[in-house]
Amino acid sequence: MADTLLYESTAMGKSEFHFVANVKVGNSTFGAEDTKGRFYTKANAELMLKCFQTLKAK
Repeated sequence: MADTLLYESTAMGKSEFHFVANVKVGNSTFGAEDTKGRFYTKANAELMLKCFQTLKAK
């Protein structure tokens, strides 16, 4: 997806994963990214991203 970035970085010798994404809901676009300063596994980041992408208009 062109509106999603899931990436890996290294801090203090430890691998961590992050995401930045936009989701269009109706006529609005919402953006989200994970909290920096915490170590997330790839599974953690993928789950947060998947949950964010479920946003729907009511």
